[in-house]
Amino acid sequence: PNRDGYKISWYLDDSYRTPFNINAIIDSDLDLYAKWSKELKITWQAEGGSDANGKKSGTLRVAQGESYSSSFPKVSREGFALEGWFTEDGREITSQTVFYENMTIRARWTEGYHIQLDLQGGALYKNGFYSTDFFLKNGEKCSYIPDPIKDDAAFIGWFDESGNQIPFLSSYIPTR
Repeated sequence: PNRDGYKISWYLDDSYRTPFNINAIIDSDLDLYAKWSKELKITWQAEGGSDANGKKSGTLRVAQGESYSSSFPKVSREGFALEGWFTEDGREITSQTVFYENMTIRARWTEGYHIQLDLQGGALYKNGFYSTDFFLKNGEKCSYIPDPIKDDAAFIGWFDESGNQIPFLSSYIPTR
């Protein structure tokens, strides 16, 4: 069913507490309850950045009174890290933010360096504990990153994009 300006969600109960899983295997009759919610438009502005497709702005759709369940646009900007998404009045927007009206959110950036470690098929000890993708503010040193491990291979060091070896990543301060 369609209803202009509204989003439909399906539930297993008339109090709308148990969402219906569209991927569930149905092996008996069941009643579904439709909940119509006003659909809001959240306009995002990359503020000097863009997404992977080069878009500098776009629109997210969310039901009124709900948070945005998908991930926010992944935007980047050369020489900057995304600090987060913010409203016109400076309030930070997160995946927990509940929306009640149409609004515009803007990317806020911090100047510095995006560091991405290419493990060349290896893994970091305590995989998931250390990030291979992080940001350093201007003048900030890398924090400790353990040497990666890889079956049947020895780690010989970290190298920058030009092939220059970085002797101690934990004391490395990137330069432009």
